Amino acid sequence: MSYKIGSMKLNQTEHKGKMKNVPSISTSCRRNEFCLARMKEKQNVCIECFANALLGIRKQLEAAITKNADILTDHLFTDKEAATIKIKFTKRMLEGNPKKRTRIESFGDVSCLTQARNYIRIIRANPDCNFAIWSKNWFIWALAFEMEGKPENCTYVHSSLKTNVPDEVPEKIAPWVDHVFTVYEGEYAAANGIETNCAAESCAACGRCYEKNQNDFWVNEKLRRKGGAKKAAQKKVA
Repeated sequence: MSYKIGSMKLNQTEHKGKMKNVPSISTSCRRNEFCLARMKEKQNVCIECFANALLGIRKQLEAAITKNADILTDHLFTDKEAATIKIKFTKRMLEGNPKKRTRIESFGDVSCLTQARNYIRIIRANPDCNFAIWSKNWFIWALAFEMEGKPENCTYVHSSLKTNVPDEVPEKIAPWVDHVFTVYEGEYAAANGIETNCAAESCAACGRCYEKNQNDFWVNEKLRRKGGAKKAAQKKVA
């Protein structure tokens, strides 16, 4: 599904696996300088990047979300432009996701302030949807929330940089953080008594990251695969 912004089209992604029935608007980690730099550091969870590996195979998807980056970073959307982006759900998707949970950035991250502000305007244009924003680039979102405000129909999920190490929330983004999401290796979590409370089976059914529940502030996921970035790095990244 896509939405026309001027002469360009913004693409909505429908997913399989754990994000089945949860649509997203995203850009590519393979075209994001922050993501690419983090993939090079062995201690970062980004070295295991599943999105990077997947996009190395699914070229049409990569092309679509690369176009998204061009559109989202090109200019600040007017209210009229943002209003044209109405997240679409099929009947099947609504049966599995009646709360219209929608994800911002499932394959990458924001690269600039304009992109983050445009996401906020898209969220406001869809008050019937419940959005969750995932990001490691808190310094961009802190400015965006200061300028645009944080919509009531979204959560901000701060993504920890390192495997097995939950980030300390930076002071500047703290007022807007609803959850901290950390990936743990299974053996480490078991040895240290850490509960991996991310179901990793159905985001639509779980919904933990999409709800503003401080009892679930810390969301922990077990590492599902290893070597995603290292394997995909063998392919050329333009």
